[in-house]
Order: sequence, then structure tokens, then C-alpha cells
Amino acid sequence: MRIFYIILVFVFSLNLLHSQVNEFQVLLNQARSHENRNQLSQALEIYEQLYETFPHDENLIEAMTRILYQRGNFARANEILQNSRGRVSEYFFARQETVYLLRTNRLREAEQRAVDWLTRNPRSVQHYREFARIFENSNQFDLAIVMYIKARTNLNDTNLFTHELSNAYFFTRNVEKAFEESLKFLRTNSGFLYFYRNRFEEMIAMHQNNIRILESLIGENEPTVIWEILAFSLIGANEFRRAIEIYDRLPLERLISFSDDMKASNQIEIAMEALQRALERAENQAQTADIQIKIAQIHFEQNDTDNTLLYLYKVIDNSALQQQPWAQRTRANVEARLIRALISMQQLDTIDETRRWFEEASRFSFNSSERADILFRLSRFLYLSKEYTQAFRTIEQAVQGHDRNSNVYKSSYFHRYEIALFQQSSIRDSLLVECIIHNPADQRIADMLFLETFLTI
Repeated sequence: MRIFYIILVFVFSLNLLHSQVNEFQVLLNQARSHENRNQLSQALEIYEQLYETFPHDENLIEAMTRILYQRGNFARANEILQNSRGRVSEYFFARQETVYLLRTNRLREAEQRAVDWLTRNPRSVQHYREFARIFENSNQFDLAIVMYIKARTNLNDTNLFTHELSNAYFFTRNVEKAFEESLKFLRTNSGFLYFYRNRFEEMIAMHQNNIRILESLIGENEPTVIWEILAFSLIGANEFRRAIEIYDRLPLERLISFSDDMKASNQIEIAMEALQRALERAENQAQTADIQIKIAQIHFEQNDTDNTLLYLYKVIDNSALQQQPWAQRTRANVEARLIRALISMQQLDTIDETRRWFEEASRFSFNSSERADILFRLSRFLYLSKEYTQAFRTIEQAVQGHDRNSNVYKSSYFHRYEIALFQQSSIRDSLLVECIIHNPADQRIADMLFLETFLTI
């Protein structure tokens, strides 16, 4: 019987402890919710309530002091911290004391407190990281650097914290060291290229000589990611031709992507030079044709019809490109003929001549949806040329083999409506209804309704 009572008391004590823990967590979550909404008074009130019961909980102490620092109540924060001495872990106390010294602007004491701990406990990488973050959170990046460098020294590893150091050096405007640590990190972490591209762009913009500093840190046998970051940085320094030289050392797709960026930035001459170099490096029929199309597109957009046709016919007249395996490895066959159709329209060629180019393009389409899209373009050309019957027939060709519930068939109603609109046909209203029924969320519906309202005024 005595054993039974002992067990009963033990179980009761466990239940009581469990209920206390549950209540603690509920109140802690409430306080955090207030804090997240910047309702600091309400949060602190709950924290103080919890502190009476759980004065040595580390999460609670950290949360309370954080708010007290924000409110400038350093005396109360220090009181809580000193009351925890010997009752919390030494590591927690050392970190929180460092935070207190920082908050009270005693920077050298804060640094010494961190260094003392790390000297006595030199083997944990995580400890160096957490002390460094304490300084970073107070924008004391110089002191964070001290922590990271001490880790390298104590742990005899010069590759520790390269990413963190590059960030800290950036914020202290030590550009050379920021570049150095960034490059060290990128050499083994190429997936961070796009993050560092933005960072390097900022650093290059700080001073015109920074691009020279970057170049001085790059050797001859660097991995691709380093040459790519250098090439991108040269663009930021407006040294486009030097950028071409670097991109020409990179994989072909990088050089082509560079030409696309230059075209988008209206650096047409640079884009064309990059494409000419890419053309020399093309390894097969498909690559050659894709680059020729890009060159043709630039000439076309520059209203240079002669050179556009020159490069289009390099693709159109390439019989090997029209056979397998190349026909299914490039869209150049389609794109060349679509551009040729546009030129035919501009030059006011015969309807049959223009139609021939659209139809040829459709024969090289990769799938039935692309074929339908090309035929819809042809139908628009035909009804703009007042060939309404042929336009309708072309739409019927486009939807052939497509279910009435398919996107292609639903889209065809818009094209039918446009023809009826141009014809001023009596079926226009019913086609508008079909468009609305089958494509209720399409932006074109609003445009059509507006046009109908305008036409009825």
C-alpha cells in the first residue's frame, strides 16, 4: 500500500509539472505574438509574469532582455542577467553578458568577454559563429571579423567562414578583403553565383578602380564561376569588350546569354560581336542555326532587311537542318520562316507568297498547339487582307484534331470574332458570347466588351 501511495504522488507531481509546462508555452507564445506585432508593453507584462515562476529559463531571459534593451531599461536587464549567474549555462551567460555590454556601448569589454570565452573553449565552430552574429546584430562588423579570424587561427582552417567574412568586409567597406573572401567562397560554392553577382555589382559601383582590384585577385587556372563573376563585373564597369573576351572563354551558352543581355541593354554592337564569336564556336547544325536566327532578329529589329534575309536564308536553305535529327533540335526552321513572313508582309508581297511562309513555318512546328498558333497568325493576316473566307478556313485547319474543350479550340473563338468584327457580320454577337463562355477569365474579354460598347455609341 505504501508503494501505491508513492507512485500516486509521483504521477500527480508529473501531471502538475506537465500542466505548468503547457501553461508556460501558451503564455510564451502569446508574448511572442505581441512582440511580433510590436506590442512591447503587453509582451513584457507576460514575460514578467512568467519570470516569477521560471526565473532561470534561458529562452525567457533572452526574450525579456531583448525588449528591455529596446525600451532602454538596462538596469532591469542587468538585474535579470545577474540573477541568472550560476543558474543558467556558462555559455548562455557569456553570450548574454556580451549582448549587455554591447547594448551599453562598452564595445571593448564586449569583445574581451567574447574572446575570453573562446580562448577557454576554442574548439566549437558554432561558438565563434554565434558570438560573431551578436556583433553583427549590433552592426559591429569589425568585431564580428575578429571572431571569424580567431576561429581560423584557433582551428587552423583558413577556409572557415568565407561567406560570413565576405559579408562583414562588405559592410566595413573593405572592398579588397570582401572580394578576396567572396572569391574563396565561390570557388567551392558556385551555386551562390547570382547572390554574389549583385554584391559585386554594388562594390564595382563604389569606385572605378574596384574592377582592377578584383582582376588582381584572379589567377589563370580559376574555375568557370570565377571567370563568370569577373565578366559580369566588367559589364558593371562598362568594359563590354573586355567582358566579351572573358565570356568567350566560358561555355557557349554563357556567351550567347551575354549577347542576349547586351541586346536587352541596347548594346547592339556588343551583342552582335558576341554572337559572331558564338557562331565561330558552334559545334553542330542546331547551334549554328539558333545563333543565325538571333543575328537575323537583331538585323530585323534594326530595319536592316538585306542582312536579315542573308541570315534567314542561311537557315532556310540548309537542307540538312530540315532532316532528323536536327529538325527536332532547333526552332530555327520555324522562326526563320515566321520572320520571313513578316518581311513579306512589310514588302507587300502577294497574299500567296506571305501565306507560303506561314504554312512552311507550321510544317516545322514542334506540336499541334504551336502549329495552331502559327495558323491563327496566318488567319489574322488573311482577314486584314480582306480574305475573310480563307481566314475562316485557316482557323478550321488550326483546330483540326483538337477537342472542343481544348485551349486551342477555345482560343479560336477570339479569332472567329475578330473576323466577324471586320466583316460587320451578324454572327459577331454570338461569337462574343462563345468567347465569354469558354474564356471567362481572359483579359481579352474586357477589351472586346469595351470595343462593343464603343461601336454601339
